[in-house]
Amino acid sequence: MTYRDQNIDKISAREIVLYTANHGDIHRQMTSMVLKALAKRKINGTYSHTMAVKAWTNVIEEGLRRYSKEFGKTSLNPISREYAGKQLQEEMQSDLDYITGELKAKKDSKSTHKKR
Repeated sequence: MTYRDQNIDKISAREIVLYTANHGDIHRQMTSMVLKALAKRKINGTYSHTMAVKAWTNVIEEGLRRYSKEFGKTSLNPISREYAGKQLQEEMQSDLDYITGELKAKKDSKSTHKKR
């Protein structure tokens, strides 16, 4: 266990990840947009794991803001927020793979229609 691991509030981070992943408004307004943007980057070959974690951390911050509004003042230190962002990324990985496949198939079908 490293020094950074000692400062992570894993229980609170997990609760925020679950809240964010299951919140319908956040999913509609942010999560689906992030998934689509990351899928496009994967297809184009410009996907960056570091930037993906940053995008998911932004979604976590919105979830944290809404969680605090609904249940009272709650905060996570920056290390715990980044940890929660990584956890959300892992949680959404299968959705990202699915959307990437869908967009790739759509792109391939458009390119075959143009060749005809």
